Amino acid sequence: MIFNNISLIWCIILYFTNFCQLSFFFNSNETLNIPHKINKPYSFTNDELLRKRNEVKELIDFAIDSYMDYGFPFDEVRPISCVPNTRNWDDPNDINKNDVLGNLTVTLFDTLTTVAIMGDLQRFKSTVKLIDDIYSPYNYSFETHNVTIQVFETTIRILGSLLSAHLYAIDPQKKVYLGKDYDKNPFLLVLAQNLADRLLPAYLTETGLPYPRINLMTGIVGIPEDHMLENNAAGMASPMFEFTLLSYLTGDSKYEMITRYAFDKIWETRTQLGLIPSSVNPQDGNILGLMTGIGASIDSFYEYALKGAILFDDNKLYQTWDQSYNSLKLFCRNDWFYTNVMSNTAQLATGWVDSLSAFWPGLQVLDGDLEDSMRKHLLFNKLWNEFQAIPERWAFNPIPENIISHEEDGENNGENEYLYSWKSIIPLEWYPLRPEFIESTYYLYRSTRDPFYLNIGYQILNDLKTKYKTKCGFAGIQDISTGERQDRMETFVISETLKYLYLLFDESNEIHNTRDNIIFSTEAHPVWLTVKMKQWYGKNRFFNDTIYIHHLNRCQRADNYIRQIDDGQFENQYLRFRVNNENDLVKRPNFGSCPNYMKYWKVRREETNLLPYSQMLSETRDLFEIETRYQVSFPKTGKYNAIELNPSFYNQWSTPKYSQSQKKSTIEVFELMFSFSNDYVPPTIELEKDEKKNNRTIYFHQPYGNKNFHVEKIIPGKIDTYGKDIGIEYLFGADLYNHADPRCNREENQRGASMVYRAIIADGIRLQENDIVVINGTEIKPSLIKPASSSFFKFEIGSLDLGYNGANQLTLGCIPLNNVYLI
Repeated sequence: MIFNNISLIWCIILYFTNFCQLSFFFNSNETLNIPHKINKPYSFTNDELLRKRNEVKELIDFAIDSYMDYGFPFDEVRPISCVPNTRNWDDPNDINKNDVLGNLTVTLFDTLTTVAIMGDLQRFKSTVKLIDDIYSPYNYSFETHNVTIQVFETTIRILGSLLSAHLYAIDPQKKVYLGKDYDKNPFLLVLAQNLADRLLPAYLTETGLPYPRINLMTGIVGIPEDHMLENNAAGMASPMFEFTLLSYLTGDSKYEMITRYAFDKIWETRTQLGLIPSSVNPQDGNILGLMTGIGASIDSFYEYALKGAILFDDNKLYQTWDQSYNSLKLFCRNDWFYTNVMSNTAQLATGWVDSLSAFWPGLQVLDGDLEDSMRKHLLFNKLWNEFQAIPERWAFNPIPENIISHEEDGENNGENEYLYSWKSIIPLEWYPLRPEFIESTYYLYRSTRDPFYLNIGYQILNDLKTKYKTKCGFAGIQDISTGERQDRMETFVISETLKYLYLLFDESNEIHNTRDNIIFSTEAHPVWLTVKMKQWYGKNRFFNDTIYIHHLNRCQRADNYIRQIDDGQFENQYLRFRVNNENDLVKRPNFGSCPNYMKYWKVRREETNLLPYSQMLSETRDLFEIETRYQVSFPKTGKYNAIELNPSFYNQWSTPKYSQSQKKSTIEVFELMFSFSNDYVPPTIELEKDEKKNNRTIYFHQPYGNKNFHVEKIIPGKIDTYGKDIGIEYLFGADLYNHADPRCNREENQRGASMVYRAIIADGIRLQENDIVVINGTEIKPSLIKPASSSFFKFEIGSLDLGYNGANQLTLGCIPLNNVYLI
């Protein structure tokens, strides 16, 4: 069955990326109202983008040549000292190195698809031949490697690359097609299957969840026990993607069945809030980490839920993505980033975000949520311009090192000055040239064609050439505060970082001009499945490995037993399995930002009297809010304004017709959480018939699951969230009479309102100024007039009584929310 929702969105994005160009032509007889002078270096013509693409290609060739000259046949090259970077043979406990460096020529494998992306047939042929020469004497087997490596990292870096390179090699439509000789001996696939067979025993645990590590020769024998007792959600669930693809290409469904069981089991461990714990003991099922978010340890779970749904036309995977995304929007989504919370309580767990979460805006693009993607990307853009890097962890709520009281200095103003060190602002200070920020920049440009993202690419390219390039490769940063470099070039620098930058500038790349349903793996290896491939697998699939058949049956029997005895005692302690009800499998519409996406291009077409402009620069009125709200976390802010990247670019690509910054808000905002029974049902959004007003109504047709509202206090004289001065007229719509709760009709509550409330975010949806929220009040209203009404809800502002008034507006302590109605 074709996966309608996501496929349609992705097709729309591909349509515009294929046919919308930035180059433009004008009729010489027409008079143009050009708002600013055109500056050639920022014109982004096809010729200029081609030059930038070629600059990136030179960097890629340089990085590969450096590895081959100074690192091969070992895993990596040290870019500063120009010697191989090898695993730590003397210390098996050095898992930070040894998890990835298995003496497997990892960089050689991981660069295969970057070469394919560039269409460099000669280098692709020579690299594939080199792999053939190395492994053909061993019958294309990894059995001679007596090394313990991490299952997840080896899967995404080597297995994923082999599968992607194989797809390129057998496809006559691709520039690096290897022809009939390879078709007769598809050894890349053979090698991939052998590697998978040596990784798969990691899943032979009591729970069916994989051990984090395995020895390619001896299995789990000889691995220290303390290296096997904890695995994270991403590591346990994510191999499903590459292993399922391997099943489609070989017909052997054991790879899909075993890894998909683990993926589904991780999803079944979600708490009542729909959030997934970060780590588990794979042998006994003991939950070890309750913190959750979108970054390290869990990121690829969400990534592969959505990407797997698209690649394999899998509606159940999409339901997993849809429900998990809804929970994240409820409990983790902030204005500019997603926070880490406790999966059982949704309480804030950390005051920082990590660099891996920079991939999230790109995933949101794939889901069609462009509006929020563009906002979340801005934080990482700000981080890059502040540090010319993305810190491994950046604290939005840093802990001060010292506090200086002005009273101690003889000043009686009662104020304190908080001093923050670099360590408090950047808890983890390194940047190993991770690709996630560039990846999201690429996705956003392909979907919006906004020059804002090309300019980001220009800056990154310049930084790579001037700050990160060394004699023998590209060196990351060990300490952002001091500029100390890392003498290491990880394989993802070529496989992902440079690849996404290359694609950002390559308008004519075959990936951008194909009907193939191409999906990038988490290591940026492009993969696809044709209709014939899917049909072949459906007809020819088999599962005849008795070891794994018996193992899977045993795990499923254990699950059924736990379900029978589970009375809630295992919650937050051990794996708790949930049985999906019928509603979980019903296709739900995706309310992403495709209307906003289409509106963007409609405006572009209608503005015939103006040159194309940057929507991000021109129409994001709170573009500078990050700098002011988190000022203490940006120590350089004030010395220069970093958000535009370049003043010349800003002057050229913004337009006075739309550009205006909004005032900084001065009102209080708090969070209101409603807690209902049953599974969450997302709202629908309807536009007002008069499109010029662009007003929306957000309907909660079923009051199920948890609901999260961000609410602001509307007080005359203050500045609201939208940068508007609050006047007395904001209070005119407040109905203080005819409340359902008689306590609100007493004389002291009818003297007039000095403030009202207004919802600004509903279930992660940013509300526009004139939006209205409508909640089905059938089940809610009777509960609000009970004496213990406040116990029906959980919220963070104390014990304000909830009710409703004669206008059916929801009220807090007799004060109405003027845009939230119970009907």
